[in-house]
Amino acid sequence: FDERQRILLTPRPGIVTMGTNNGAHAYRPDLWTCVDDPRRFMASIWQDPKIAKFVPLEQFSRPCSTGQPVGTMPHVIGYRRNDHFRPDWWLWEPTINWGNSKERGGGRSVMLVALRLAWLLGFRRVYLVGCDFDMDSERGYWFPEQRTNQAVNNNRNSYRIMQGYFAALRPHFDAAGFQVLNCNPDSKLEAFDHADLRESIIREASRLDLDATTEGMYVPHPPLHPKRP
Repeated sequence: FDERQRILLTPRPGIVTMGTNNGAHAYRPDLWTCVDDPRRFMASIWQDPKIAKFVPLEQFSRPCSTGQPVGTMPHVIGYRRNDHFRPDWWLWEPTINWGNSKERGGGRSVMLVALRLAWLLGFRRVYLVGCDFDMDSERGYWFPEQRTNQAVNNNRNSYRIMQGYFAALRPHFDAAGFQVLNCNPDSKLEAFDHADLRESIIREASRLDLDATTEGMYVPHPPLHPKRP
């Protein structure tokens, strides 16, 4: 994130933020998820009870970067996952798909998990921030971390596979009313329409009427299920 994006995403009514991996160490989201070894992620994330952390269930007994088991950390919620990508079943299957296993062509990503969680939690409009879908030896992650040339090539190959995943998912998202918008104008992710971050935040925040009065909320209401005569 640049400073403009950080200011725009300051917590405000009507806006829920989600982060992945070590990005949550610098920008503190409401929701967070991961798919890799729990020891890869900063202790400040695991220790923060404000962040709802969605983690694969099979990792609950494994140690995280604090040395404690994942399942003992505050505000941790488990999910079950699968590695068989089927775009027509993706929104509705009982477990969360994170891509394909190596035997099926590979390409697994936490981004798939984050979007499926957003759908399951009832969000029907998601704005992507910072998804540039590009990496080279000079530009790695937006948080400090060294990457070898092989790691860069692996990530770029993952981006290529993900382009195909999202292109296949887009018609199913549209049919279900799940709108994903990309707020990075320079992003190489082509499957989703672009949106301006500032305008989007103003629009979402304005959906709540915070000036409405509570008067009359506690008066008697008609029964939900009237008795039959």
